[in-house]
Amino acid sequence: MHNAHRIFLLGACLAALAARAAAGAPVETRRVEQVDDFFGTPVADPYRWLENVDDPEVQRWVEAQNERPGPSSIACRRGRPWCAA
Repeated sequence: MHNAHRIFLLGACLAALAARAAAGAPVETRRVEQVDDFFGTPVADPYRWLENVDDPEVQRWVEAQNERPGPSSIACRRGRPWCAA
């Protein structure tokens, strides 16, 4: 492999790591033991509690998620015209 290719790959890896670090740690999400039965097939739904939008815990979780940078906030910082922030 040529040195230029190695340098490019190293740069790409470092850029990916930097982007991941900028996003911060993921929001801790509680899991529950919820299993539904659909025609004899058990289906786990560990995040069912997130469907209750009136629950203060869900509202705190959503606020924490919204504080994390994501593709839309990165696009806003880069001045993309479709950004609604």
